[in-house]
Amino acid sequence: MAATVKLCVLVAVVLFMATNIEGKKKRCPRICVCKRGTVYCNHRNLKAIPAEIQPSTKSLYLQGNNFTVIRSNTFANLTNLVRLSLAVSNIHVIEEDAFKGLKKLRYLNLPDNNISQIASRLFKGFSTLQLLDLDDNNIQTLSSGLFFKMLSLKTLHLNNNNISRLEKFAFQGLKNLLDLHLKKNSIVSISTEAFVGLENLQHLYLNENKLTIVPTTSFAETKNLYLLQLADNEIETLENNAFAMLQQLTYLFLGGNKLKDLPTDPFNALPSLRTLSLHRNQFTTLNTTAFKNLYSLEALDLSNQTIEWIGGVSFVGLVALESLSLYNNSLQSLDEDVILPLLQIRSLNLNNNPWRCDCELQGLWEWLQDTTARTRVTCQSPKSQTGQELRFVKQSALACRTSTLAEDISTTTTRQPTNSDIASTSQVSTTTSVEVIPTQGLSTATRSVYTGDYYFSNPWVDDQKTARAYTEPVTPDSRDNHTAYADLSKVTNHGKHEPGLTATQLTFISLGVVVVLIAAIVMGVVMCLDRQQRQIEQQLIIPSENDHPNPIVKTDTEICGYPVSWKNGTDQVVNNPTFGDVSPGQARRSLIAELTMEFDEETEEVADMLTKTHAYHSHKNHKKCKKFRRADNKEDQFSDVL
Repeated sequence: MAATVKLCVLVAVVLFMATNIEGKKKRCPRICVCKRGTVYCNHRNLKAIPAEIQPSTKSLYLQGNNFTVIRSNTFANLTNLVRLSLAVSNIHVIEEDAFKGLKKLRYLNLPDNNISQIASRLFKGFSTLQLLDLDDNNIQTLSSGLFFKMLSLKTLHLNNNNISRLEKFAFQGLKNLLDLHLKKNSIVSISTEAFVGLENLQHLYLNENKLTIVPTTSFAETKNLYLLQLADNEIETLENNAFAMLQQLTYLFLGGNKLKDLPTDPFNALPSLRTLSLHRNQFTTLNTTAFKNLYSLEALDLSNQTIEWIGGVSFVGLVALESLSLYNNSLQSLDEDVILPLLQIRSLNLNNNPWRCDCELQGLWEWLQDTTARTRVTCQSPKSQTGQELRFVKQSALACRTSTLAEDISTTTTRQPTNSDIASTSQVSTTTSVEVIPTQGLSTATRSVYTGDYYFSNPWVDDQKTARAYTEPVTPDSRDNHTAYADLSKVTNHGKHEPGLTATQLTFISLGVVVVLIAAIVMGVVMCLDRQQRQIEQQLIIPSENDHPNPIVKTDTEICGYPVSWKNGTDQVVNNPTFGDVSPGQARRSLIAELTMEFDEETEEVADMLTKTHAYHSHKNHKKCKKFRRADNKEDQFSDVL
């Protein structure tokens, strides 16, 4: 009987376990994988959400399927769901109540679908949602109130959609949003009230759109913005104070636009800006004070453009700049004054520019010898310097053509124009041609150089950097309008006279020479006196081989009243706490050293007397010894000396 009971119990247990196992199997859809509250149904070509998913599920992954439509109340029973991914599932339509019941949802991923419209109440009740990803869809508009009361949302992705305009109140309700991604849309305009309610926004990505101006007024509600990405738009101009409302802005990206120049102060009131990117724009010259107030800027990118020239004031004010990139421009020369204001520079990228290593780079060469910044300037011309790094080129090799223009013009009779010259100009053709002359350093501002009866003129410079010269007759008016009248030997390579020295300048130069000579004489006298003093001190302080004047004499004696006794072949000053057991020669030299510290005539006389032999036996009342004894009273000083 007992055995029968045991058998029944065993059968019951087995049946219960089998039922339980079968129940567990039913809790996970057969086509999915379930593990610890997570259900994986990825890439199963599903056309509908599996109904067997249990309410206890916390994470549900459904990407890579073919749902097309997400019906209302599809997830109504998944009240514990925290993460839901529906990426790459060919979704076209999401019905208004599709996510109803997901009160604990924090992460919703819907990228890479074909969603074109979003129902106005689709996200209603998402009070706990922190991340919403709608990248790579076909969304065209964002209706007002779409994100109403989504107070927990921190990150919103809307990259690569077809949004053309941001309407007012488009993001109202996202009070705590930190990151807003709107990259790669077709945005051409932004309403002044589009960002209302985004007072805590820190990162705004608007790159790769079609903006033609900076929406300055739209940023009024984003005063805590930390990063602003406006690269790869179609912005042509910047206004002064364009970003003045963004006091906390630290990173600003404006690369890949159509900017050709900068106003005087577009970056005013940006005390926190540390990185500014302006690469891939259309600058050809840079002579602006646009950066003057960027005292905290650490990195500036001006690479990949066609900049040919940079003015000396361009980087004034960038006292904290550590990194500057001028990579891949058209710079042939760079004045030293341009980079001298960059006191903190650590990295200066000057690669891939057609550097012409001649006298125009003398200043840059000198700067390269002293700087510790990471930089390299590779010469492209002249041919003798091609491929060499400027830092290692000999300074003497950085030369420009210095031959006079007289060598290039056949008619070079150089003299002052006379009245007869002027009168004869009516007989001279004004179209006489002169060969094209290279002008490495010939300024385009140079108007002309007098070469006798005619002026050599430089009205323009062509693409080959050569001046097309023509002759111009001398007239009374032309004397006042041209650069030179004298012979060409006094004309610099810029077509201008070397100015002579005025009387005032000569006077100042003469005075300077006199002051320098006087200073040299005074320094010579001081050095001689100092040398003499050092010789005396050395003679008095260094012990001699025999301190005692007469080593044969062994009787007791005294030095200026200090008793001296001869013991064991040496003489010692005794009964004197100041000197202790030291030789009289050492004591004497110590006293004299102290006396001669000030080195006047009197102490010099004492030193001369005491260096002689008879000073050893001078009586204590001798006037010279009295000076010694007075000095001996300064026991604290003598103790230091000894």
